[in-house]
Amino acid sequence: MRTQLPNWRFLVDHIIDKVWEYIDELDMWDDRTTLWVDAEQASVILGEDGKTYPGEPKPVEELITTGEDGRKEPNVDAIEEFAYGWFDFRQV
Repeated sequence: MRTQLPNWRFLVDHIIDKVWEYIDELDMWDDRTTLWVDAEQASVILGEDGKTYPGEPKPVEELITTGEDGRKEPNVDAIEEFAYGWFDFRQV
């Protein structure tokens, strides 16, 4: 478990970066853009609709929320929950 927490945090941060990339370039991406996460390789890719990439797909729109000021931003809670899928933090 000692290495899992830093690895989970790294993955969460990487996903957040990709979600910000999507938001910043929103006019360049299709609204069906998928985020592909390969946790074993620490790879996070914004994928074009209809293409497949290594890892597990997740529609990027599911990882976005609207802030109090009305602007889109990463939904950190949803991203953290999604990243939990690759780690086991239960203690014996």
